[in-house]
Amino acid sequence: MTTETSELLLPGYWVDAVSGAWCSCPWPSDPDERVRLASMSLGPGVIDWAEGRSDSPGLVHPMTGHPWRFTPGQKRFLILWYLLDGEGRFVYRSGVKRGAQGTGQRSVCRKYTRPSQYSSCTIVKIICQYAR
Repeated sequence: MTTETSELLLPGYWVDAVSGAWCSCPWPSDPDERVRLASMSLGPGVIDWAEGRSDSPGLVHPMTGHPWRFTPGQKRFLILWYLLDGEGRFVYRSGVKRGAQGTGQRSVCRKYTRPSQYSSCTIVKIICQYAR
């Protein structure tokens, strides 16, 4: 029995084929649909800027000093977070990045706030309110 067929996999979750991680972010399995979503989002531009693939130098990992790299789950979240509808309005007006310890939600929050001043819940609320 694999995790894909396990009764432990909750409704609404799916298993990422590359990492084996359980995911709940609504992400299409069709590659053409993924390209369509990315083309309607500001997320790829944010990702390119943060990872240094623009005219700007990009972000630096706070612990290693190396160029910043998002995880695949963080990229999916950013693409959906900055998704625009046909009229240029944000599809999602609020959201929560949830995950087990070590899944990278704090590193996304760290880009917008100083975590030492806020709890994790406050950081998520700040992102939801002001990151747009």
